[in-house]
Amino acid sequence: MLVAAAAAVSSVSVALASETEAVASAAVSNRHSGSNSSNPHEAFYTPSPFQLKSYPQAPFTTDSVRIKCREMLAAAMKTDGDYIAIGSDCDELGAQIEESVYQEFKNTDMKYKNRVRSRIANLKDSKNPNLRRNVLCGNIAPDRLAKMTAEEMARDD
Repeated sequence: MLVAAAAAVSSVSVALASETEAVASAAVSNRHSGSNSSNPHEAFYTPSPFQLKSYPQAPFTTDSVRIKCREMLAAAMKTDGDYIAIGSDCDELGAQIEESVYQEFKNTDMKYKNRVRSRIANLKDSKNPNLRRNVLCGNIAPDRLAKMTAEEMARDD
């Protein structure tokens, strides 16, 4: 029994030593490649040239009108495929915009629907791609878009 325990301790020590050696080896190679970290996986990490802004996740809803508005807002942001290059989650952005509109009106009456409809039309506007791109990359927050006037959303002509 004592021999088995000694063998187990020995194998753990060997595994620990080889892991330590791997980390040390990676640290040396990172120093040569200009990295200061001892994380062996960092050598493979390539930072993004920009970072998207993130916002809290929109609450879940079972209201069919609200769900449909979220879907239509997400579809409007997918116009022209800009969201692919930017890397945005259009479904989440649509939910956040809808949630902000809903919080303002507290129901899904005609004012709510008209507000959502105008956001969709402005996001889809092929003559105003900068509005959509600014929302996708986070320069315009979802709650800000929900409250913008028609003049504020208008394209820069």
